[in-house]
Amino acid sequence: LPAILSDEKNKTADGFSYLYVPATDNTAFNYLTKVGRRHPDWKLKVVRLPKRLTPKYVRTLEGRHGILTLSLRKSSGGEYEGVPFVVPGGRFNEMYGWDSYFIMLGLLQDGRIELAKSMIDNAVYEIKNYGAILNANRTYYLTRSQPPFLTSMASECYKHLPRNEPNREWLKAVLDAAIQEYNRVWNSKNRLTPLGLNRFFDAGVGVPPEVEPGHFDVVFAQYAKKLGMSSEELERKYRSDSLKLSELDEYLVHDRCMRESGHDTSYRLEGCCADLVTVDLNSLLFKYEMDIATLVKQEFGGALLLSNGKTEKASTWALRAINRKFRMNRNLWDEGRGIFLDYDFVQQARKEYVSATTFYPMWATLASSEQAALLVKNAFQQLEVGGGIVA
Repeated sequence: LPAILSDEKNKTADGFSYLYVPATDNTAFNYLTKVGRRHPDWKLKVVRLPKRLTPKYVRTLEGRHGILTLSLRKSSGGEYEGVPFVVPGGRFNEMYGWDSYFIMLGLLQDGRIELAKSMIDNAVYEIKNYGAILNANRTYYLTRSQPPFLTSMASECYKHLPRNEPNREWLKAVLDAAIQEYNRVWNSKNRLTPLGLNRFFDAGVGVPPEVEPGHFDVVFAQYAKKLGMSSEELERKYRSDSLKLSELDEYLVHDRCMRESGHDTSYRLEGCCADLVTVDLNSLLFKYEMDIATLVKQEFGGALLLSNGKTEKASTWALRAINRKFRMNRNLWDEGRGIFLDYDFVQQARKEYVSATTFYPMWATLASSEQAALLVKNAFQQLEVGGGIVA
């Protein structure tokens, strides 16, 4: 906690460090409140979140954003401790969404199976208590997820676990959470498009709180010039809601969606991300559907009873994958260029921007052998440079 709380991103208007706990986690709230009392020098305020988390509520936290608690467990000595996780390093002291998949691959390679498993447990905790695997466990990310990798994490980790009933029950709980995430996050009205394919989205409003000062100076300057005022004045009025600018609102919606994509920032997505059905997201969701179908068939005899009493069949998820593959081939595959491209469902046209994300369908096993050969031939030519592949 001292390391996390001393992070410069934890600075608040009143000088306190805020730690937010889900409304449903009484154990964490009681335990962490006692920790705060034992360490008054930490200037820690433990706050219980409301049951319903809305963009409006997140906006009210300006000046007192803080860390979101993750899962707790009892140690061998009977005391509570945090379920451990690994961070991307550098200036980060929190658990990030899609980074965790690649970190976990390294942990598995290094034999740190339990640590890899505990990161998945924290991701499941986020789904159950915050409604999504967040961009990271900070309050200003409560309106935003990140690229979905949970089933990939579960599949890889499960390969390293002994085949016994406790591990099978663990896998069942992870799949239960993944299905909940698939339905509530990725198939929500904000992220499911009329094409039957999905987009990135962030329900938050205004300037993303995590950006460093000066990040949007060029953007603010463009609008300030039109209105005949200084950039500083425009930014101050816009942030305080005393100035309404629908064009700027729209730009920032696209910017927030781009941040959910994990590719922040990218000219591929700037100013248009909310209108795009992207190759990467839909490849990931195809892999979710295939992973769930495969694991339910192999480990649970083709049918999985969920905590809500519903039964999920492997055949249903396999059919979803087939349907997504068809829609992706119809909308995202450019036969003439032999490459997968993002599709603007507002403009009803493919984007011309070539990105390394065109290779996602190969990794997800969605691309046919013919498509894979064309991708290697056509996309590598444009993306390969000294040192590797440019994004």
